[in-house]
Amino acid sequence: MFGYDRQELLGSDIGKLSAGVTPYTLEGAFPWFKKAKVSAQVFEWHCQRKDGSLFWAEIALCCITFGDDEVGLAALRDITRKRELEKALEAHINIVGQIATMAQRLQSCRSNEEIADAASRYGPQILPGIPGALCVFSNSRNLLRVMATWNDPVGLASDFPPTECWGLRRGQIHTVKDASREVVCQHVDQHKIAGYSCRPLVAQEETLGLLYLEAGSAEAAAEIDRAETSVDIDLFSESLSLALGSQRMHEKLRDQSIRDPLTGLFNRRYLEEALELDLARAARGGFSASLIMGDIDHFKLFNDRFGHDAGDIVLKRVAETLLVNVRKGDVVCRYGGEEFVVLLHSADLAAARERAAFIRKAIKSMSVTFRGQTLDSVTVSLGIAAFPTHGDDGAALITAADAAMYMAKNGGRDRIEVAPVSGEDTATAGAEPIS
Repeated sequence: MFGYDRQELLGSDIGKLSAGVTPYTLEGAFPWFKKAKVSAQVFEWHCQRKDGSLFWAEIALCCITFGDDEVGLAALRDITRKRELEKALEAHINIVGQIATMAQRLQSCRSNEEIADAASRYGPQILPGIPGALCVFSNSRNLLRVMATWNDPVGLASDFPPTECWGLRRGQIHTVKDASREVVCQHVDQHKIAGYSCRPLVAQEETLGLLYLEAGSAEAAAEIDRAETSVDIDLFSESLSLALGSQRMHEKLRDQSIRDPLTGLFNRRYLEEALELDLARAARGGFSASLIMGDIDHFKLFNDRFGHDAGDIVLKRVAETLLVNVRKGDVVCRYGGEEFVVLLHSADLAAARERAAFIRKAIKSMSVTFRGQTLDSVTVSLGIAAFPTHGDDGAALITAADAAMYMAKNGGRDRIEVAPVSGEDTATAGAEPIS
C-alpha cells in the first residue's frame, strides 16, 4: 500500500507514512493509543507513499497489553476511491439542488427573456466548465436566436435557421466528439472546438428551442458524455423545456383573451385596458392621444351577396391594411362586428386626421377576391377624437369617436369626421373630402 519493503519501515517513525499533518507523528499519535486502551478508534489518515504520492486511508486502531508492554495494532484500508465518490456525490447533490432552485425560478418567469436570464445565471453552476447557450425559436419559427450563453462558447453562430442544425432536423440529440468522423451542424465553427452537443428542447410535442453545449478539448468532450454529467444535463435541459412550454402556453392563453380570433387584432377588452393606461401616461406627460373609429360601409351587402365567408375575408383584409398603415406601438382593435378602432400614441388631431386619410385611401384601394371573383370596392367611414379635447377618460373618448364616425356615415360614407368639441356646432366640425 505504501510501496516500502518491510526492512525499510522497521524502526522508522510513524510520521514517515503520513503526509506531514501533525497529529500523525509518533508523539502526536500517542493520544490515539491512549484512547484505544478504552475502545477501538476509527479515523481517516492522509498517507504518503514512498514515491511521494498521497492517498487517504481509514485506520482502525486498538491497543493490546502484554505484561508491561503496550502494542498498537492498526488495520489500514485505502479509501481514496471512496472519498472521490463521496466528493462526486456531494457535488452532484449540490448541482441537483441548483437545478431545483432554477426550476422554482423558472416557474415564475413570464417571458423568454426571463427564462434566458435564469439559464445564463444557473448554467455555470449546474454545468461548470462546459460552455453552452440557450437558443429559442423566433415568432416566425424561421430562425433560432441565441438568448443566453454561459462559460463563453466560441463555436456557435449568433442566430441561425433551424435547417442548419442536425439535432433539430432529426428531432433528437446530436453529439459530435470528433468532427472528422461525424457530420457537423452548419451553425457550428468546427475549427474552434473539439466537440459539441445540440439538444432540442421539446414540450407538449412542440420543439421550442435548442440547448447547445461545446467542448474545447477531447477531454472536455468526454466530460459532456460522462454518466453523472449527462444526468445533470438532462435535468437542466428538461427544466428549460418545461419553462419554455409553460411560457408558450401562457402566451397562447393570453392571446386568446385579448385577441380577436378572426382578424388577429386586439379585442375590445384589451382596448379598454390599453386606453386607460395610455391616457394616464398622456395626462402625466402633458401630451395628446387620439382615437380613430372606423366602420366598413355597406358591410351587410357583402354577406348578403357573397356569403359570410366573403365577409370574413373582407374583415381580414381590412385588418391587414390597418396594421401596415399605423406606427409601431399604436394599437389596432376590432371593436365589434365591422367596427375597428386605432389608438394613436402621442398624436394630436392633426396627426390623427393625417393617419386616418392614409387608412381610408389604403382600404379603398384594396382589391379583394373571393373564390376567384373580385368583390366590390371596400370603403370605410372614420371618426376621430382626441384627448384631452374630446374627453378626459377612455369612455368619453370612445363615445366622441363613435359619434364622429356616425357623422361620417350620415354625411355620405367613405369620409372622415372629427368629433365636435362640447358646445361646437356639428356642422363646423369638418370632414375629409372624398377622393
